[in-house]
Amino acid sequence: MSEKDFVRELIAEQPFVPAYFPYDVSVNKEGAEKLDIALSKVLRGMPDDADTILIDTRPAAAFKKAHLPGAINLQDGGKFETCLGSIVAPGEAFHLLAENDAALETVIKKTAKIGYERFIKKAFTGDKGDVSMAALDLDRFKADTGRYTIIDIRNPAEVKAHPVFSNAINIPLYELREKADTIPADKPVVIHCAGGYRSAAGSSIVNAVLHGTTPVYDLGEAVNLF
Repeated sequence: MSEKDFVRELIAEQPFVPAYFPYDVSVNKEGAEKLDIALSKVLRGMPDDADTILIDTRPAAAFKKAHLPGAINLQDGGKFETCLGSIVAPGEAFHLLAENDAALETVIKKTAKIGYERFIKKAFTGDKGDVSMAALDLDRFKADTGRYTIIDIRNPAEVKAHPVFSNAINIPLYELREKADTIPADKPVVIHCAGGYRSAAGSSIVNAVLHGTTPVYDLGEAVNLF
């Protein structure tokens, strides 16, 4: 085949490149700051503004019970750094919230793994908030999925390989902040991924945009029942 066809074939099924990848390349070329010095510069304390994005790293159940307006529930876990660097663009300031001091130090260090510690505006702990998210009535959903707008936030290659709902709209998690306002609000919205981790983040993003317009639910681990 031609060189052009060969290149097209080679990259056809490549996964998406998280926003932090090119940024990390440039940091590595310049040389990253010593870790202990970088971490010492992270400011602790309650934020004094509501305009900066808030990454809430608490477990999904605690987040859904009560959280601050506009918060994104990116739980501490094995995919934390990758999801953070996919949702938050390099150079974009954000607040970081954890449930206690030990958890906060853990997520700060994980944030530093992708060179994002310099973008933390304030890091703090707590469990306050006046926003909640209701649980999905799973039996009602299973009885008629057509009564809901289903958003599949997996990557396109995942959707192609293992489709779950034929009527789902695919908006990958890394595009969700930019496209959440395009989601139809005439029916309750259900967010799902492959196992529940990303859908916690995705449902929080969509709920912040559509809150008060239509209910937003996280299908979570129940996606494995379909």
